[in-house]
Amino acid sequence: MADVIRQIGSRILRLFGLQRRKWVEVEVNQRLKAIQKNGLGNQKKQALLGKGATNFEQPSRKMGILETYVYHREKYPVKDNMVIWESHGGTGMVCHPLALFREFIKRENFSNWEHVWVIEDAEERARLSAEYKSFPNVSFIARKSIKYAGKMAVAGIIVGNTSLPVYFAKREEQYIVNTWHSLTVKKLGYDQPNGAVISRNIIRSLLSTDLLLSPNQWMTSIFMNSYKQKNIFHGSIMENCNPRVSLLDVPFAEVRMRLASRGILVQSDKPILLYAPTWRDTTTLDDEVERLTHVLEVLKKHAEPLGYQILIKPHHVTFTHLSSSNVEMSNFVPPTIDVNLILGATAILVTDYSSVFYEFLHKKRPILFYIPDLDFYSSDRGLYLSVDDLPGPATKDINEIVNWISDPKKFCDPFSGVAKNMLEESSVGDASISCKAVIDYVFGAARASTFKRNTKRPMLPAPIKMHNIMGGNKKNVIIYGGHFRRNGVLTSLITLLNKADFSTHDYTIFFMNPSTDDKAQIELIEETMQRLPSEVRVIIRIGQRTLLHEEEIALKDAEGGFLEGASLMQNSALKSLSTREFKRCFGDAHFDVAIDYSGYGIFFPLVLISANIKKFIIWQHNDLAADLGNLNKRGAANLQNKTSAAGLMQLYKAADYMVSCTEEIMKVNRSYLSSSENFDRFVYIRNIVDVERVLAGADNTFASLKAPERPIYKVSADRSLHLREVSTVCEEMVYCDNSPFDGSGEALSVTEVTLPSKEDINFVTIGRYSPEKNHIALIEAFSKFNIDRRNSRLYIIGDGSLRREYEQVIARLQLCDRVILTGNLRNPFGLSSLCDCFIFPSLYEGMGLVVLEARLLGLAVICSRFLAVNSVTDADYNLLTGHSADALYAAMKDFADGKVVGEKQFSVDSKNEESVRKFKSLLS
Repeated sequence: MADVIRQIGSRILRLFGLQRRKWVEVEVNQRLKAIQKNGLGNQKKQALLGKGATNFEQPSRKMGILETYVYHREKYPVKDNMVIWESHGGTGMVCHPLALFREFIKRENFSNWEHVWVIEDAEERARLSAEYKSFPNVSFIARKSIKYAGKMAVAGIIVGNTSLPVYFAKREEQYIVNTWHSLTVKKLGYDQPNGAVISRNIIRSLLSTDLLLSPNQWMTSIFMNSYKQKNIFHGSIMENCNPRVSLLDVPFAEVRMRLASRGILVQSDKPILLYAPTWRDTTTLDDEVERLTHVLEVLKKHAEPLGYQILIKPHHVTFTHLSSSNVEMSNFVPPTIDVNLILGATAILVTDYSSVFYEFLHKKRPILFYIPDLDFYSSDRGLYLSVDDLPGPATKDINEIVNWISDPKKFCDPFSGVAKNMLEESSVGDASISCKAVIDYVFGAARASTFKRNTKRPMLPAPIKMHNIMGGNKKNVIIYGGHFRRNGVLTSLITLLNKADFSTHDYTIFFMNPSTDDKAQIELIEETMQRLPSEVRVIIRIGQRTLLHEEEIALKDAEGGFLEGASLMQNSALKSLSTREFKRCFGDAHFDVAIDYSGYGIFFPLVLISANIKKFIIWQHNDLAADLGNLNKRGAANLQNKTSAAGLMQLYKAADYMVSCTEEIMKVNRSYLSSSENFDRFVYIRNIVDVERVLAGADNTFASLKAPERPIYKVSADRSLHLREVSTVCEEMVYCDNSPFDGSGEALSVTEVTLPSKEDINFVTIGRYSPEKNHIALIEAFSKFNIDRRNSRLYIIGDGSLRREYEQVIARLQLCDRVILTGNLRNPFGLSSLCDCFIFPSLYEGMGLVVLEARLLGLAVICSRFLAVNSVTDADYNLLTGHSADALYAAMKDFADGKVVGEKQFSVDSKNEESVRKFKSLLS
C-alpha cells in the first residue's frame, strides 16, 4: 500500500513540475547573469523559468471525430483485409474507385475483403445499402462521422480520388491508392494563383500515397512539377492508367435505371445533349445557379425541338445549392451518378475547361465549348490549353452553341487533327486493361490477410508502366519557417535560399497554418512564392494536432524543460505524438537535414527529430533571453505554455548545431542555453543581404497624383530631383508601392503614402510595431525635434499589434501630418530611398538587417546600441546612441547639424559570400 501511495505522489509531483523546478531555477538563474540587460524588466526571468506540466482532465468518454481517429490509430492494429473506397469526399460511388470496384466484384477473392464505401448523403447510403444487400462484406458510412474516423485509422488499404481527411496520419502498415480524378485543362498545384494554400491538402495526401494513377505522361509531369513531387514522393506512379474510361461502356439500360432511381427520366430513343461545366471558384453559388438555369432554358427552347433530351451535370457543390434553390431538378444529374456513365450515351457534349471532354474523345462524337468567362478565367486561375488546342469549336455566346447544335457535323469534326492527337495522348486502348492491372497489382495476393506493402507485384500489361520520381542523389532539406509573418526572419530565409545550391540539395519550407480569410496574409504568401527560387517547395500546414491525455502531459513536460534532453524521443507518449504529426504533415517523405528556422518552438522541432533525420539544425535570430522576456511581443499565455528556456536547453541537446545570425548573438545565447556537451555546437552565420532587391526597389520608385485620373511618375534615382516628369513635388503627390511604370498612366496598385519632400528633413525606420522596436520613444523624440524643425517628417514602415497605441501617441502629440505609419510595403526601399536619414531605435535585435539595407541606399544612419549593433554599423559613418527619447532626440539634432552623413561606397559582397560558404558547409 505504501508503494502505491509513493507512486501516486511521485506522479502528482511530476505533473506539476515540482520535482525539477529547483534545478531549473538554479540553472536558468546562472545563465541569466550573462545576459545583457536591455530595459525589459523582471518579466524575462518569469518567462524563462517555465511552468512545468499541468494535470489535465481525462477526455470525455464520448470522443469527437479527431479524438476517435487518434485513439483508434494508437490503440488498435491495422486490419489488413479492410478496404475503404472514397470518391470526391464521399459524393457517391463514382470515378475511378467505382470502375475499380466493378472490376474487383467479379473476382473470387472479393469476399476475402471488408469493403467500406464512403457516402455522405444519408438517402444515397440507404439506396446503395439496398442495392448491395446480397454482399455482406460491403457497407456504407458517412465521411463526417465517428465511424469513418475509426475505420480510417485501421483500414489496411484506402482507395480514393482526391485528398485524405486533414487529420489522417498514415501508418506504416497502410497502403494508399490515389486514383486521381481527371486530366486537366486548368492549372493545378503551385501553377495556379495561391496554389500553395489551395493545394496544401492535396500535396499532403500525395506524400502519403503508395500508388498514384496517371492517365498519361502529361499528368505524370503535372504531379512531378506542378505539385513538386519530384525528389520527395516515395510512392509509385502507374502511368497510362485511366480506369473510369471503362464506365463509358456500361449498358445504357443500367444508366437509365440509375437515373430513374434518382428522379431523372430519360428516353432510350432520343439522343442526349449533355452540358457538363467545370467547377468555378471565382463566382458565387447563386450566380452559378442563375447561369445554369439560363443555359437550360436556352437549350430547352432550341435543342429539344431538334429531338434532343437535355441533361446538365453540375459540380457536386453547385448541385447541392441548386437542390435547395427551388429549381426544377429533373434535368440536373446528381453527383451520385458518375459523369462517364452519362457520356457513354451522350450524342453531343457541351463543356468548357472541364476535363470530361478527354474521356468523351473515346466516343468520337461532337464536343462544343461554351466558355463565357474565358478571359477572366485564363488570367485568374490559368489554363494549360488555349482555345486553339481544344478538340472542338469554342464560343462565349450561348446562341452560337445553339447554332452549332442544329448542324454539328458542319461545325465540329470529331475526327479532326486536334481531336485525334489529343485522343492518342489520353487513350490507353482497352480501358478494361487499367482496371485489371490495378486490381491485380494491389489485391493480387491469394488472401487479404497475406497482403503487405512489400508483396511481390505482378507484371504490368502494355501500355501501362511504372514510374519512380525520387530524382537521384540530392539531399532533401526541410526548413520549418514557423508562421507566415512579414519580418526579417522571412526576408533572411528567402535571401538565403536564393543563394542555395539546387544541384546537390532539394529544399522544402514548411509554414504553419495561415489565416486564409486575411487578404494581407494571402498576399504575403503570394509575394513570398514569387521571391523564392522556383525549385523551392513550400508546404503549408493544414489541420491541427490532436493529443491523447498522456501525450498532452508529455508535451507540457518537454516545453517546460522537465524531460531530460537525451530522453525526449525515448518518451513513448512524446514519440507517438511527434511521429504521428510528421506522418500527418509529410506522409512517407524523407529528409536528410532539418532546420528549425523559427527559432523558438518546442513541438515542431520534436516532430522533425522524430523522423530519424541525419542532421538537425536550429536557427537563432535573436537574443532569446530578451525575446522570451518580452511578454508584450509574444503574448504571456502563448509564451508560458509553449516555450521556456529550460525546454529549449533540453531540445538543444538533441540538435547538431545552433546557428545564430551574428557572433554577438551566438555568444549570449550560448552563455545561458548551452551545456558542456553542446557548447561547441553553437555557431553563427550572418544573415545575407539581398543587394539586388534593395537596389532594384530603390530604382523602381513611383509617385502619383491623388486625382481620380492619376498618372504615374517614376522617381529619379537622383534624390535631389524628385520627379522626372514634374518640376516640383506638390501636396497632391503620393508614393506608389510597387506600381509599374509603363507609360500608360495606369497603376495596378497604389498605397497612398505622403511623398517625402526635399524641403523637409525626412527620417525613416523599418520594423514591426512591437515593443522591442522602441518606436514610442522614437515618436516622442521626433516630437521634440519637430518643435525645433517644423519642416520634418518621420516615416515608420511596418505594421503590427501596437498600431493603435502608436496612433494614439501620435494624436496626443499632434503629429498626425508629421509621423506617417505606412503599413507594410512590398517595396519599402522606394520610399526609404527618398528619405534623408535612417533611424533604428531598437532595444534589442538579432542583427538588424534593415540597417545594412539603409547603408546600401546611401542613407545617413542613426542606430541604438543594441547587443549586435557592431555587426551592422561602422563607427566612421554611423551614429550610435541610447534607447531613450532624449538620446534619440539628441542624435536627430546631430544629423540636422550635419554630423551624420551617408556612405558613398558600401558593400556587403564579401560578407554575403562568407555566409553562403558557411551555409553550404553546414549542410555537407
